[in-house]
Amino acid sequence: MSTVEDTDVEQARLPAAARGGAHAAFDALVAPHRRALHLHCYRMLGSLDQAEDAVQETLLRAWRGLGGYEGRAPLHHWLHRIATMACLRAVERRDRLPAVHAHLQPYPDTLLDPALVAERREEVALAHDPAGGGGDRRIP
Repeated sequence: MSTVEDTDVEQARLPAAARGGAHAAFDALVAPHRRALHLHCYRMLGSLDQAEDAVQETLLRAWRGLGGYEGRAPLHHWLHRIATMACLRAVERRDRLPAVHAHLQPYPDTLLDPALVAERREEVALAHDPAGGGGDRRIP
């Protein structure tokens, strides 16, 4: 047999071995699809972290449901369907949760008041002015 035929035979054995509980066979079976799954999930979710979570959920569901994969369609179709459903569930969960943005604080409207801006500039200038005795003054 040639190397290509050996590879084809090995690829044909992987699903059966993975169904039998061989983790290495499952890893070898899904490894060629991992990047495409990640890109698919990223396009659906718009977040690298959420995409990685969706890929992990996809692989877990694929591992658990491998007995139901009959091989009538290519493996990547089956994996992408699982990934799509994982992403849709993630979007649904995300929509139900309140948005928490710790890095975003209420915008301080006082910074927009020209009178306050001028007053602060004057206070800073007086504090840094050595002739003005800035060390003795306290800013309220």
